[in-house]
Amino acid sequence: MNTRGMVAMASALGLLATVCAGGETQQAPPLAFELTIDGQTFEIQDSTPVEITVQGKRVEASIRIKPIQHYAIDGLEFDYGKSLALHDDFDQKGRTINLTRGSAVSIVVTDFGPSDANGPKATLVDIAGEMESRIKRGVCKDLRKTFPVPISFKRSRGYTTSLTYKDEDDEEQVCRMYALESKGRRFSVIVQYDMAEKELSESLARITLDSISGR
Repeated sequence: MNTRGMVAMASALGLLATVCAGGETQQAPPLAFELTIDGQTFEIQDSTPVEITVQGKRVEASIRIKPIQHYAIDGLEFDYGKSLALHDDFDQKGRTINLTRGSAVSIVVTDFGPSDANGPKATLVDIAGEMESRIKRGVCKDLRKTFPVPISFKRSRGYTTSLTYKDEDDEEQVCRMYALESKGRRFSVIVQYDMAEKELSESLARITLDSISGR
């Protein structure tokens, strides 16, 4: 992997380690929206129907945030579930976007830039090796890993592997890693969750994995 790729990988894994260290789930208050129709403005709560008067006629109106959001940067784009909080580090040497749901689910997307001769499998081996080292530096046991296997999604293809282990609280943790290519770009997706959140985590990750693409 080139220098730029190593810097990006270190940034992504550092961010992932911070997220996975735990912490209380933060909840934002419900959003209020303003709906303007023909110069009239009405305040509406998310997904709460209200009756408004438009040109003398009473009508029911509601508004909601789309359940699947879209995010695009210079090198790639993807969808993600609205329940995930998004953080973009805007690093020009290796853009990393972190999607989290509390401290239980983390999806880290990193753009490694244009594809090179090494291929996504070599990138995945580097990522998995670094991730394994980070896990071993903490409190873990029963660490298991899988061999890299090819995988294809709707708009990208590459390789995937996983690490599973038990943490200091004896809870099983899963780290699934993907190195993918699309439209001449290479990027990684790292999904980490505890086993209790397996179904939710995999469904949220699938939204991103099925839509992610170079651009």
